[in-house]
This record gives sequence, structure tokens and C-alpha cells, in this order.
Amino acid sequence: MYFDAHTHTLKADALVNVSPEAFCPLPGYLYSVGIHPWESERADEAMWALLQRHAAHPQVRAVGETGLDRLTRADWSRQEEAFVRQARLAEEVGKPLVVHAVRTAADILHWKKRLRPAMPWVVHGFRGNPQLAAQYAAAGLYVSVGEKCRAEALAACPVERLLVETDEATIPIEAVYARVAACLGADVQGLAAQVEQTCRRLFFPIPGL
Repeated sequence: MYFDAHTHTLKADALVNVSPEAFCPLPGYLYSVGIHPWESERADEAMWALLQRHAAHPQVRAVGETGLDRLTRADWSRQEEAFVRQARLAEEVGKPLVVHAVRTAADILHWKKRLRPAMPWVVHGFRGNPQLAAQYAAAGLYVSVGEKCRAEALAACPVERLLVETDEATIPIEAVYARVAACLGADVQGLAAQVEQTCRRLFFPIPGL
């Protein structure tokens, strides 16, 4: 199975990311629900109430994507507030946190150390360098990579901490796995089997896995 760890397209064998307002679960699909850092300024208590309720839904297997982004115009303090609040929510509901990190690796690592979460954190859309991949792995984070992954960074990340995603790309998830496997010099089916094991650990139970 080629599990897609983060996508905005409704499809099976994937973790489909939606906002609290857009969450309308269909049978057989799995979701992550969260307040994106770009949307942090408009997060009112009604939105938070929705997120709190949806996070406990059995088809929701992760909280997020949330995170920190230094390239957006959203107020930094509101971003941090939303990120920390969702990290704590992930702890409350016992589900992983999907993290959006743009030029904020030091901040993410700071909050990981300060909050000391029991639930896993997955940095999605990872395009960083080998040093950052190693830092994330040493701090206990997982990284999810897409079509624009960097071969040298993949080599620095333990394969058991690696996930594969399409995010907003329109290419098939199988093509992304083929790209990642080629970068690693690995068999694509072996990579898919390893990622499947990781997804079992992180998002269990996943129907069909």
C-alpha cells in the first residue's frame, strides 16, 4: 500500500487534511483537522469549539496541520498561540500532531523541548537540509516528504521516521514513492512497506492497513 501521509484531496489510503469548518467525514476516509498558521488570526472561540469536537472523532487520526510560518503575514503571537493550543489538544485526544514549519525549525524544536509531548509530531512537506533532518530525528520528530524532497536530506533521516505525501500536488502518490525510493537507492515496495509500518504506529487503527 502507498499510504499518503498528508493530502488536501479526498482519497482513500490517505490522511486528508481539512479545516474545522470543512470537516464532514465520509465513510472509509481518514482525516487530520487543524487550524493552519495562515488562518490563526481568524481563529475565534467558535472555530476552536469545532476543532475540539472534531479532534475526538474516530475518523480524525491527527491534529493539524498547525505550525509556524515566518513567510506569512499572520501575527506571530497568534501563530504561536494556535500552535501551542493544538499541540496540547493533540495530547488531550491522544493523536499525533501534523506540523507546518517554514523557516521555523528552531522554534518548532524549542516548543518540542518545552512542551515535552507524548504524542508524535510529524513535520509535513519537509524540504530541509541533512543537518535539519538529523536534528528533527534526534528530537524524536517524524518528517513527511513530497515530490520536492532532497536526496541528501533523505539519507540523513532514519527510514523509520520517514513518511511520504502529496500535499497539494496533483501527481499520484505512487510517483512520489518512486522519487523518494530513487533518492534513497531503495526498492519502492520495500519503502512503501516501511512507511506502512510507521503509519500503523502513528495513526492506528487505519482500516485496510
